[in-house]
Formats: sequence, structure tokens, C-alpha cells
Amino acid sequence: DDIIDKLILSLNEGLAVKTIKLNGKEIPFDRKLHIIIIDKDIALAPGEEAALELSYEGKINETFCYLDITEEERQKKYGKFVLNVDKRYAFVTPDYVLLTPETNWYPKTGVTYSSEDVSWNHPEFIKFSLKVNTGNGLRAVSQGEVSEEPGGIYRFSNNVPLTQISLAIGRYEKKSIKNDSIEYGIWHIEGHDFFTNSLPEIKDTLAQLISDRVGDFERTYNLEFAFKHLFLVEVPAQFKSYERIWAGRQEYVQPELVLIPEKGYLLREADLEGARKRMERWGRRGDSNITEKDKEIRIIYDFLGLFTREQSIGFGPGMGGFSSDEQSNPYFIFPMLYNFQNNIQSDIWPITNRIFEAYLKSQSSDMRNAFRRNMQGISKDEMANIALQDSTFEEILSDPEQKTIINNVIKLKGEALFSRIQWEAGQDKFERFLRDLLRKYKFRNISFEQFADQIDEKFGVKLIPLMDEWFVEKALPGYLISPVDAVKVKTGDYMRTKVSVKVTNFSDSEGVIKFSFRLGEGGGPGRGFGRGPGAEDMVNKLLFLEPNQTKNVSFMLDSDPRMVMINTITSQNIPQMIMITFRDILEDPKAVEFEGEVVTDLPVVRQLPGEIIVDNEDPQFEITRTNEMSLLEKWLAKESEGAQKYTGMNYWRPPVNWTATTNSDFYGDYIRSGHYVKSGDGSVKAMWHVPIPEPGHYEVYYHLFKARRFGRGGRGEERGEYQFFIHSDDAVEEQMLRIHNADNGWNRLGSFYFSSDTALIELTNKSNLRMVYADAVKLVKL
Repeated sequence: DDIIDKLILSLNEGLAVKTIKLNGKEIPFDRKLHIIIIDKDIALAPGEEAALELSYEGKINETFCYLDITEEERQKKYGKFVLNVDKRYAFVTPDYVLLTPETNWYPKTGVTYSSEDVSWNHPEFIKFSLKVNTGNGLRAVSQGEVSEEPGGIYRFSNNVPLTQISLAIGRYEKKSIKNDSIEYGIWHIEGHDFFTNSLPEIKDTLAQLISDRVGDFERTYNLEFAFKHLFLVEVPAQFKSYERIWAGRQEYVQPELVLIPEKGYLLREADLEGARKRMERWGRRGDSNITEKDKEIRIIYDFLGLFTREQSIGFGPGMGGFSSDEQSNPYFIFPMLYNFQNNIQSDIWPITNRIFEAYLKSQSSDMRNAFRRNMQGISKDEMANIALQDSTFEEILSDPEQKTIINNVIKLKGEALFSRIQWEAGQDKFERFLRDLLRKYKFRNISFEQFADQIDEKFGVKLIPLMDEWFVEKALPGYLISPVDAVKVKTGDYMRTKVSVKVTNFSDSEGVIKFSFRLGEGGGPGRGFGRGPGAEDMVNKLLFLEPNQTKNVSFMLDSDPRMVMINTITSQNIPQMIMITFRDILEDPKAVEFEGEVVTDLPVVRQLPGEIIVDNEDPQFEITRTNEMSLLEKWLAKESEGAQKYTGMNYWRPPVNWTATTNSDFYGDYIRSGHYVKSGDGSVKAMWHVPIPEPGHYEVYYHLFKARRFGRGGRGEERGEYQFFIHSDDAVEEQMLRIHNADNGWNRLGSFYFSSDTALIELTNKSNLRMVYADAVKLVKL
């Protein structure tokens, strides 16, 4: 309600401002680097409008784009193998121009980046129009509808307000197709058309295939693509943007446009001919009889997956293992579903929009991420959870040393907060409410206060008190989860699947767990790596647990689940996600249909009365090492010195000494871990010193981890044995465990008499298997 007597604008420092006019009258201004201050001859009453015109020229000072980027990060290699390409943020030359919003190439209200907090970031929805004068056969590419006039003039107009615009000028050629009122296409540089003739068998159905994939993407997140255009724009390979704390996207993704490096540089999916050759050489899922049309469908879906995956694929064929390096996919087009359409603005909690964005993204559960994570040792999400046990969310956001996990912290905290609200409000009701709210405020801001008031009015959930606690809390919940049981239950004339589990929260903090069920058989020619599970394949369920609470919970599903991913979100659990596959679910005539949760006083127990369990995490576990290492092995060991406690499994080159790793199939309480080693001559041992409360005969069990192996043609299970030595009163007895016939989990090794206060169980690395795993042993008195 106050009169505005000062305007603050920002513009790249390299662009010199010649004049500023207010309502057609030139006015004075001050310029401090990239900040423009107008505080003379201006007085705008509440509700009054004014026209501000700036005339400026020059080049882009790219230093402005790296204010929050360290020199070390800027100097990192950008390329593969011996290639290292120079990095640029903007291009202004006689023959080519590329300008994105982070260069501040057009005036914006307010200040820019601050190292103190992110409250400076306040996206606004603006009805942009743009006129571009070019020459020498150059074409301009930007957002909106374009009209071309003689003399190289291009005019762009937008039918909806946008948060930002970009501009590319070059010798561009356009290839496009249209389906369902959306125009899909590519702006490529002259002479760079390597794709038009690559997919001849699906040329007539390409528009429908792309439209179907966009539809799948919308259904996965239950959000709408609201633009009329979706184009890829070829840009110089040197263009390189960075992740920012205040934004869940990179500059490669703009409204309606995705900027991709020239000729698909560094993009494996863009090598369409290479994809065809790899498919012909290796086959796909063991199917060597697929038609040319099916091959091309798989190729295009893999390519489109480059834009619909949140994470970059972290492994490559032929390496025998999985990379533990997690990278956000800079070409992920989720912002076109949310960030470029909606924004929650808050001065108190400026990170709110990112948190809500993280929650919306969490509605998709990609099972492939669970497979890959199980080979990583420890994920960035888990490192974020470890940090959250020592620091508050507020402290982590302001700590530059935590930059590598800030995105993970934001994601986890956002998912935990809104999942808590969703559980309390009711999953389906809350989903409908959110989608209606997003449609109502499409292409405009909603204040956090409005957002919180509407949640309170609709569900009686007060968001602000939750935020107050959530922002400063340190403690995290910790869960024990029972084995998951699945049976078929007859309900009337139909057969449904009932999945039951018990969960205990042993901590003093409340928490939420998400169960993501993958249903159906999948399949079809499009189910390649690029085509992730759609919304129709997934069923998400939430479970809320108060401190020190146990619940029995059952879910009723209309079809058999193939697997379930149990996501503990923010918790002390490692792995944070537990993946369970289902095989041959049988009917239980005595089972009763029931979906719901029941509080119980009987917590989950991992150790029954009379059982004595020693895990590899316990102090009674011991390992021996070998010094007999090749020069290469010594070099690799030196490279890994100082690494984190848990590392990913390396099938290609297993370690010659016991190495700790994690996997949801290992035994454990909060931490499910084990050790693994390359098989050898038996000189490297794992030992469990099991306390014996009284002399007697004991059954000895070993908890076996059997790695899930996935490969072309369905690689068969390895055959071999583990060599154990049981130090009993009778003798030191050798005991062999045949892995092929053994179960994943507890396996009986035999019955032995122990009279001393400690029983020694040894496992050696002698085996004809590739690797040996050491996990837990259990003794049960007879």
C-alpha cells in the first residue's frame, strides 16, 4: 500500500545502458556493476502502472554467470577420454548468438545471486514479446509464435505468461511434426541433419510415438504439458551450465525448448546409428528376432528417455559393474510440467518452491534407480540423511561444504514434509486438491500464505507450524521392517493380491515411509531404458509412524505386484530404499481381504528368543587382509584410500581384500551391509566371534547374500561353494555351502557343540565363484 519511489533492476554488467525512459520521459539512474537503481523522478501510487524503456548494448560478461561456482568446479574436465572442451555460458558473434536467462541479457526486477540466502530469487510470470533483427541468412529461435518479415526480422509473441525467455541466432534449419495440437521438432545447424533418415520404418508414426511418450510423462507425474511447442535446439558443444541451489533445473531446459550440444556431443542416446549397431550386435533382452520397426521404436524411446529421466544413467555396458556416481539429468523436462507453469513464493522460506517441486517429482518411482543404488555402497540421498543427523536443514543450506548433497537434502526434506501432509489429508484427496490448485494458479505465482491457508481450510492441516519444526530439526526416524508377505485373496468373483508388512519406528522422531508397487508384466517394444514406468504401472502408498510406534499394514492390489520399493525417505536406514521382488504369489484360502493399518505393542524383532546373531557391523566381526597384491591392485587400493566406509560392488574387478558395501538384501538393523572379496586361495578370512551364554549343541546358520544379476539374455546364476571352518569342541570342521542350491537369507551349516564362552566361525575366500560375501551368522541352541 506504499508509494514506490525506487526501482531496482539487474542487467549483465557487460551491457552498457544508454538511456532509461519512464512513460516516454528520460530519467536519471545509477549503475553499480549489474545493478540499476532508479530513485529520482519516480513515484508510483498503489495500483498505478508505468512503462519503463531501457536502451542498452554491448556483450555478455560471463563472469556474472559463475558467482556461485568455484574455480575448481569451473576447471573440471568437460568431455570424455582425451576430449576436454572449453566451457562457455553465452555466445555473441556476428554469425551466432546464444543467450539464456542466467546471463541476465534482458532487465529483471530486483537483485541477483546472494551468498547469504536465496530470497533474492523471485520468478515472475511475464507476457514476453521479442523482436530480433538478423542478417546474412541467420534465423532467430525463441519462445512463442514467430512471424518472419523481410530483412531478417523475427517477431515472437507468447499466448501465456512465461518466467523467462532465451534467444539463439544462427544458420538454423527447422524439422517439425505435429500431433494433438503440439508441434514437436528440432532446430539444427545447417549440415547437421544426421537423424532424418535414421528411422525410416517409423517415419509415418513418429509424431504419434512422441505424443504417446509425452502423454506417459504427464501421467507419471499427474501434471500437464501446457505449451504448444516442444523443440530441441542445437547449440555449441562449449555451452555448459551448472546446478544451482535455488533452481531444480539447468539452463539446458527453457520454456518450450531444450538446448542440446551440437551433433549430440556427449549424448550417447543421440547416436541413433550407434544404437542400432549395438542392438544388432548384442540383441536386447536376449531377443535377436525383433523387427526393424521394433528396433526403431526402442531407439526413439531410448532417445526420448534422455528428456524424461530425472537421473543420468550411472553405468555402461562391458564394465561389469555399476557406477556409484549420481548425476542429475540436465535435460530433464520436468520444469515444463511445473516450474514454467507454477511457483510458490515465500519471503520467510524462499526454498519452498524447490521443496514442493521435489515432492511432485517424488510421485514417480523408477525401479531402475533401486537396482543401480544397490550397487553403489552409499547413495547421495543416504549421505544427505547422515548430514541431517548432524545438522539442521537451515545449516546445510548455508554451508558451502555441503553443496554436493544440497539437492538431495532438498528432495528428501520436501518429500518427507508433503508426504506427511498427504498421509494426514488422505492420499487421493490431497492429490486432487493439489492438481486443482496448480490449474487454478497456472502461469502465475501463489504466495506461501495462500498455499498454507488453502491446505488448512481444506484438510485442517496447519503447514506453518510443521515448517517451523521441520526447518530446524536434526533427529531422524529409524525403522525395522519385517519380511513382506504377499498372497492372493478371493474377493467376490475377483482375485486380488494382499501385501502385508510390519514396521517399527524405534526413534524419538516421527516419520513417513512410501511403498511403491510395480504392477503388471510390462513389455512391448517401447519398454527400453528410455521408457520408464508410467503412472498406470505404479501404485504408491504411505505409512506414517509416530515415535516408538509399530504398525501392521496391509495393501490390497488389483493385480500381482512384480516388486515393491520401500522408501524410508529421511531416516537413519542404509540403504534408504529396500527393494523386494515377488515371485509366484499363491492363493491363501484363509486370508481375509483387508486394507489398512493397525497399531500394535509388539515391535519388529530381528532376533528371536534363543537366537544369537553376530552381524558384520558388530564388534565381534573380524577380517584378515592380504599383502599379496599386483602392482595394478596396489595402485587401485592407493586410489581408494580415504574413501567412504561403504563402496559400490565391482563385478569387473573385485577387491582382493574384504570391502564393506550395502544392499537391501544383506542382514542388518538400520544398516544392511556386508563385506565382499575376490575369490582366492583361502588365505583371506572373515571371522565371527559369537558369544555363547551356556555350553551345548547349537545350530549354525549363515545369512547368504546372492547378488541379483541382470544382463543380456538373462545371465544364469553362478555355481560354486563357500568354505567355512566351524571351531567346535569336537574339532575345526570344514563346512561347504553350495550357493546354487542355497536360499537368499538364512542357510543351515550344521549342528555343533560349543562349551567355551565364544564360538568362532570362519569364512574364507576360497571359492570357484567370482566373489565371496560375508554378512551375518546365527546360532540357535538345541
